[in-house]
Amino acid sequence: MKIAVITTLAGPGSVAGGVWEVVVNQVRSLREAGHEVTLLAGWLGSDPPAELRGLPVRLIQVRPVVKSMGLRFLVGSGWIRAVRETLRGVDLVHVHVCRDYLSLSAVLVAHRSRVPVVAQSHGMLSYPRTLTFLVFDRILTRPALHRVARFITLTDDEAPHLTSFGARDAGSTTVHNTVPFPKATWSPPAGPARLLFASRLHPRKQVMVFARAVLRLRSEGHDVEGIIAGTDQGDLAELRMLCSQSPDGHALRYMGELGRIELDTEFAKATAFVFPARREPYGLVLVEAFSIGTPVVSTTETPLLEVISEAEAARFAEPTVDDFTAVLADLICDRDEQIRLSERGHSLFLDQWTNEVMVRRLTGVYEEVLAERELAVPGRP
Repeated sequence: MKIAVITTLAGPGSVAGGVWEVVVNQVRSLREAGHEVTLLAGWLGSDPPAELRGLPVRLIQVRPVVKSMGLRFLVGSGWIRAVRETLRGVDLVHVHVCRDYLSLSAVLVAHRSRVPVVAQSHGMLSYPRTLTFLVFDRILTRPALHRVARFITLTDDEAPHLTSFGARDAGSTTVHNTVPFPKATWSPPAGPARLLFASRLHPRKQVMVFARAVLRLRSEGHDVEGIIAGTDQGDLAELRMLCSQSPDGHALRYMGELGRIELDTEFAKATAFVFPARREPYGLVLVEAFSIGTPVVSTTETPLLEVISEAEAARFAEPTVDDFTAVLADLICDRDEQIRLSERGHSLFLDQWTNEVMVRRLTGVYEEVLAERELAVPGRP
């Protein structure tokens, strides 16, 4: 198949977040499976490169124009023209819709170009519902979603959100985000317990809950250190203040943003990966931990709670310092439980989140959309 893939941002750096990680993995996997895939994305920096991480990509310089909407209202003078050019000669377009101007405008352009649209929402259609977004949704989100041929969701829980935006009954298919097989493998570490936080330092990710839990564990007599990896998005100053004020602050080490190989190495060396985020739309980093076999202690506020719980593949805590401290105190003292979680987590990864599973599900969706288009009544919008 000839497939166009369009997403809002590719960078620079980690500004594009987890969506870009998903896009890169999908595009690379689809190409390896023999499909012809073109990739278009926005770029916040200057001098956009012709390829990223070994993938040819067309990048259009964009900039924010509505401060209250942040990255959801980026514009670029060449964006619409680039979308039209990317759509030429393709069988369909897969748009990663993040309730933002760039991706939603691409859906509308594709509809006018009579190219069927598969839209992947990444759990981002549920919030916020401020007045600004209500106006934005009426003008752009609702009209765009009404023109989607099929939705791809992260979980079954997303379907009601699609309905709330007035999306027509296009149907949705759940396709889990996946990650490539890593080169690193977890083994029980020697020495002090090594706890890893690997997410953006955004308030919703709750690095401060992680940091305070590590310090409390030390105050209770546990030999433990905390490793923090991720770009700052608001909480680094508070983290540094906490470290400077605590006698155990030296046990918290901030490593900044790590590359893929460096981060996999940290996963492999960790006693446990700790994920205390609030209102998490998915949590791809959990899948990354499972792929390596790192024991996981996760927030209960993840849509993966049910599938992970059924496999008994992680320990869960409410996203509070007290609850995470209690769960971690038990786990770091139980080597057998660490090994059990590692084995179950990796088995769950092999069953649910390999690239082979993802490509099979994606191409199945594409084939259904194209078959439905062939059967459609001529002239149907």
